[in-house]
Amino acid sequence: MSMRQISYPFMMTIVLSLILSFNVYAQPFVGQQKLTASDGSEFDEFGRHVAISGERLVVGAERDVESQNSGSAYVFERLSVGNWQEVAKLVASDGLSVSQFGSSVAIDGDRVVIGAAGDNNGSRNAGSAYVFERQGKGNWQEVAKLTASDTEPGDLFGESVSLSGDRLVIGAIGEADNGFSSGAAYVFERQSNGNWQEVAKLLASDGDFTDSFGKSVSIDGDRLVVGAFLADDPDRPLG
Repeated sequence: MSMRQISYPFMMTIVLSLILSFNVYAQPFVGQQKLTASDGSEFDEFGRHVAISGERLVVGAERDVESQNSGSAYVFERLSVGNWQEVAKLVASDGLSVSQFGSSVAIDGDRVVIGAAGDNNGSRNAGSAYVFERQGKGNWQEVAKLTASDTEPGDLFGESVSLSGDRLVIGAIGEADNGFSSGAAYVFERQSNGNWQEVAKLLASDGDFTDSFGKSVSIDGDRLVVGAFLADDPDRPLG
């Protein structure tokens, strides 16, 4: 019998075994609840960005019309009965129209970070990010507004955010050190006095124009990942 003749049943046995193993160990996810904003309106874009940490989650609504189109974010908590309840609506203390507060969200325990990539911040679309912390009585308070140390118009700082304890990273896809919209990411750390300080600016070693480095970011302790979804894309726009 040739190798070709015996390979097919052998391969089928392997595939069947893999399928059976997957079915034994895989646990299906079941939709539990649909969440909506208590004051939701058309075109709010509620749910465009979400993040979860334990029994708490945050949902961005970057075009919330109830906030003069400046954007907002909603915090939900899981109750003992298993349902999720809206417990806070967050808005920027200095929010302006089309600042896109809620264009990115991150949460870790009692701390939330909200990006506002369209915030003019003295320069058109320079962008910013806001840190909120849960207080003893359960209310959420804005404790910091973060901007890049070298902010420029069109940086879109706050396009992405990620939080891990006392360290966070913020993407700025419009930053142009390596060419138009090559992008950057900024790392901040919380100091002993409670202030957040920029400690690093990250650029791609092979960065090029329109890479959009910083379109997505994720951090966990001493390690972070930065996405550049247009890097080396032959069909990318020429600016």
